[in-house]
Amino acid sequence: MKKVFALFLSVLFICLAFAGCGEKDPGSTDDQPPVTQPPADNEMDYELAVKDLEEREMTILMPEGRIKQFAEDTENPDALNEGIVKRNQQVEQTMNCVLYYNNVPLNAELMSNIMTSEMLNQTGDFDIVFYEYWWNQEIHGYFYNLLESDVIAIEQPFYNKGWNDAATVKGTLNSLAGYGSIELMQRTSVTAFNKNMYNSLFTDSLYSYVDSGDWTLETMEEMAKAAHIDSGNDGVIEAAGERYGMVYDLWGGRAMLFTMGGTCTVKDDEGIPTVSFATESNLNILEQMQRLYNENYVNFNRDDAATAFSQNQALFSMTVFGTVETIRKTASGVNYGLVPFPKFNTAQQNYISTNTGTSTWSIPITAESKDDSAYLLNAFHYYSYQYVKPAYFDTVLKSQIAGDPDSARMIDLVMDTIYVDFAFVQDANLSNGVVNDIGQSVTLCNGSFEIIRGKISKDFTSFYSGVKDVYEANLAEFIERYVNGSGSAA
Repeated sequence: MKKVFALFLSVLFICLAFAGCGEKDPGSTDDQPPVTQPPADNEMDYELAVKDLEEREMTILMPEGRIKQFAEDTENPDALNEGIVKRNQQVEQTMNCVLYYNNVPLNAELMSNIMTSEMLNQTGDFDIVFYEYWWNQEIHGYFYNLLESDVIAIEQPFYNKGWNDAATVKGTLNSLAGYGSIELMQRTSVTAFNKNMYNSLFTDSLYSYVDSGDWTLETMEEMAKAAHIDSGNDGVIEAAGERYGMVYDLWGGRAMLFTMGGTCTVKDDEGIPTVSFATESNLNILEQMQRLYNENYVNFNRDDAATAFSQNQALFSMTVFGTVETIRKTASGVNYGLVPFPKFNTAQQNYISTNTGTSTWSIPITAESKDDSAYLLNAFHYYSYQYVKPAYFDTVLKSQIAGDPDSARMIDLVMDTIYVDFAFVQDANLSNGVVNDIGQSVTLCNGSFEIIRGKISKDFTSFYSGVKDVYEANLAEFIERYVNGSGSAA
């Protein structure tokens, strides 16, 4: 029945597609946001709770392009895919079920349509739903409050505490993030540097700057200036031997506010968030980000921080691990290393990383059995943490992408210091009615970088003051719909 329904969905989607804080110095040690501290290895003091699902076909609805994270790829049987296969086998054997990935074409609008139809028809065809965090799905009453489940082991390391804590409002969590997806690792911020270029310019190891705590924005900029060559003095790097000091993409640009100690929301003891954008700390960071954007030794390319770096045209590339995968696959011969994003200044106590967005997991209130879905969700993440995470983290990141022990050590540092802000997780929900100068919708948490890019003519304070009432109204409506519209998983 479920596979027949999936065929129906495919046709339906094709038709639909054609139809339509305190005021502190940002580097002060009192101003540091909390960060995720995962365990050093994949060992868990936890015994998986198992339920015999009696050979049920368990369906996970997901966007079409994500199937490589879940199904066997017989044409590319690498270490990651081997981990995926082992995970699938263990889940099916342990839970006595058959996994079915319903990976029809999906975007936010199409998913809303199908979930609305599911609520109306009560088919029970989806046991778990996996989708992009920014698709605005959690406020429509589609999903259970996962924190009310006695089954879901939310505190276990196979779920991501940093993200889930940020997404929780008044004891309600309608979607969670975990290691069932490699996106938690793939979309985390990291800086690549050209080793040969660096060694030709400097004598001290870059890793030593990181280890001593002196890897700051100022240090990075001094190095970038030294590396910059623009023989025509025209701001365009084209001639042989010319190069930028650093390049970064949209994901790197949006990450900087958080990696330099910025926060956008705070929560009270009841878990209710409050907007905290235009603080002195944030404004100091944003002003430096604006200056950096306009420096002639820096190049921002919205979609590509890999090409110039792969062509030996930049000392630094500020981006995410997924982009470094692209750099490695170009076979350009660039000898690179990895370090975290720099601190704002030496007063910043710790290096901070951030995730630039991951897909999340929900259980629909129409699922055939909410407990069966919860047991499956645990098992899927439990075995992903045992087989898929080490395949990506140890083999892909630390062996293939890192390429040397120091960079592998830096990967540990990056993954051990991830901060996620509530405003980032729910940005799409909270930004209804916020537009730039030409009427385009602007997600408010990322609006600061739109100002930096010149997409909004106002300064930071004026922009946030002008939309403060809209944001607070959206936040109040979001809390009401997110909390009271959630299904009960008890």
